[in-house]
Formats: sequence, C-alpha cells, structure tokens
Amino acid sequence: MDVEAVFCTGKSDLRIRPIWHQLQHRVQGHILFSFLTYALWKALQIWMERAGLARGARTVLEELARLKSTDVVLGTSCGRQIKLCCIT
Repeated sequence: MDVEAVFCTGKSDLRIRPIWHQLQHRVQGHILFSFLTYALWKALQIWMERAGLARGARTVLEELARLKSTDVVLGTSCGRQIKLCCIT
C-alpha cells in the first residue's frame, strides 16, 4: 500500500506524466526517480512518527502545498533596491 501511494504522489502530485521509455538511460532514470521518491516518503513517515505527528506523510505534503513564496523588490531613495523573500 505504501509503495502504491508513493508512486501516485510521484506521478500525480508532482505532475509527472507517464513517458514511454525507449532508451536505456531513460529507463534507469525512471527507476532512480521511483526509488528516491519512495525513500523520501519513508523518511518523512519516520520523521513524523518520531515527532508524534502520526504516520500520514500526505498531510505534510498538503500543508507544504499551501505555502507561497514571492520576492518583493523595493526601491530606496538613493536608487538602490532591497529584495525581500516573502513566504506565506
């Protein structure tokens, strides 16, 4: 069940469409991506369990999806610019 959820996340949440792999390096890249996705998912679950946050890694993904980041550039009276990164 975990493996299926991870692959669904890798394909749907990350908006990666299916690709028909015809070259060896693309097949190997897909296998590596799938493995890294699963490893990250399991690490997130373990971290959540240790922090007492249950085991739902999807909850963290939903919260992270709500974050927005933008840069605000303000001009000063002396002609310089101040760049602020705002995360909401």
